[in-house]
Amino acid sequence: SIQNAALKLNVTGQTATVKGDFVAGEGGAPNTVIDINGSVTPSPPTKTALSETVTLTTPQAPSGAINLGNVDLRSGESIILNAGDYNLTGLRASGGSASGQPNAIYANGKVTLYISGDVDVKDFVILARDSAQNPKPQNVTIKVIGDHEVKLKQDTNIYGVVYAKDSEIELKQSTVYGAVVADEIKVSGSASIHYDEALSTSGDYISGTTVDVLSWREMNQ
Repeated sequence: SIQNAALKLNVTGQTATVKGDFVAGEGGAPNTVIDINGSVTPSPPTKTALSETVTLTTPQAPSGAINLGNVDLRSGESIILNAGDYNLTGLRASGGSASGQPNAIYANGKVTLYISGDVDVKDFVILARDSAQNPKPQNVTIKVIGDHEVKLKQDTNIYGVVYAKDSEIELKQSTVYGAVVADEIKVSGSASIHYDEALSTSGDYISGTTVDVLSWREMNQ
């Protein structure tokens, strides 16, 4: 969908595929803002408009958050966090172990990291698991406070929500299983984002609301 009602989206088939709906911004006329030409699959995609503007607020760590300072993981190091809120001044991970073990943060229960500095990770995993030992993205949230560098690189796998509304996120040869919110997202290499639909139906993930797919903009550089 397109949140800015003044923007114009033109989709031209034969090879275009839409896996979802087109949503114009508040005040936008879907049939004017969204122009579909040729054969688009499925045909025709639904065109609607947002009923109100979506406002994202700046996260703030609760007073009882546990202070971890600057977390710097190297050579396959890992830490285990119990359920709760955590304050970080930065998060860095570099160089997995010689045996291929990644740097990792494992969550026992629902964990939220409030990071007031840069994030620069590679060979890194953060996840929680359910009772059947399957990854549970609903239990991991990373909230970046302010405008900082957020780099998720080289074999990084995030199972959770990354919320950095004022920051640019660089996603390179890495994967997010959950959701990503940022001022700008730059994707390169084999990077991918797999939205977890469970985030839209339960929990408190971003600024007091649940996460849902509202809009995106792709820019060729």
